[in-house]
Formats: sequence, structure tokens, C-alpha cells
Amino acid sequence: MNSEKIEQEIIKEVKNNLSEEELKKIIREKIKQKGYLKEEWQEHYAVERIIKEMKDAKYKKYKIKLGAWFIFYTYVRSTIGIILGYGSMQFYNQILSDSGIVLNEVITYTQIILIIVLIVGLDQKAKWGFKYNKFFIIYEWIWGAIALGIGNIVGGLLFLVIWYPIWVRPNRIYFNNRKYLFE
Repeated sequence: MNSEKIEQEIIKEVKNNLSEEELKKIIREKIKQKGYLKEEWQEHYAVERIIKEMKDAKYKKYKIKLGAWFIFYTYVRSTIGIILGYGSMQFYNQILSDSGIVLNEVITYTQIILIIVLIVGLDQKAKWGFKYNKFFIIYEWIWGAIALGIGNIVGGLLFLVIWYPIWVRPNRIYFNNRKYLFE
């Protein structure tokens, strides 16, 4: 079967906002119309292969647009976040009483798990990874303000006001412009 021919015809006819089921229906119609399959059971595999090839081609087309920021954000910055989280836990454990140590460790390990989940989601370019990243950016912003606000309320409020235009807004714009990568 010449899946490239079918793929090119479909791309000409289809808009990008189709659901996967609608796309499968169009592919099935094209396959039947061209008479490429000898057996009925081959249809499922042919459809899945064409969809995979289309996604791979689309990803390759946009791969360059991932950019250095995506790589830094996903791998370097997140790894540094894990290291700093663990380091700060060790630092605060020396200062806090026994009850404070347990709470500090629970919070730190939870944040480390959240960061690892973020890395996995962004690395796989999964749809849930995109949504999770939106949540994580806001979570990180609010949690940073709370952490700074514990000792100094003015510091927490300043963090909320200053960190939004410096970190939160640019990252939300960056990832919203690359939403197509997370399908």
C-alpha cells in the first residue's frame, strides 16, 4: 500500500482541527476508495500506520521550533529544581524541630515528584504534559510566594508581582505557541 499517497491526499483535504476519529474515518474512506487492501482486517493496521506517519511528519516539520528554551526548561532547569529542593530540605532540617522536619520532607519530596512528572510529560510531548505544565507554572509561582511570605509577607507579595511578568507570563506564552507539539 502506498500510504504516502493517501497521506498527501488527506493533508490536502483536511484541516488540523479534526478529531482523531474524524481523521480515521477519512483515512478509511480513502483506503477503500483506492482499493489498497485485500482483506478487511488489514484496515485497522493501515489506518494506525498512516496516522502515526502523519504525526511523525508533523513533529519532524516542527522539531526545529522546540528551541533551546524548551530543552533548558525541561531538562536543565527541572533537574536544578530537584537538586535545590533536596539541598534546601537538608538545610532546613538542621534548623527545624522534629515536627518541622517531617513537614519539610513531605513538601520537598512532593515537589520533587511533581518536577519528575513534569519532565516526563514534557519529554514525551504528551497532551497531559502540556496541561500539567500550565498547572505547574502557576503552582510554582504561588508556592514561591507562600514560601517567601512565611518569613516576610512583603517578600511574598513582591514575588507574586515581580515573578509573574519575568517568569510566569513568558513561559505561558512560549508553551501556548507550541501547543501543536503536544498531541
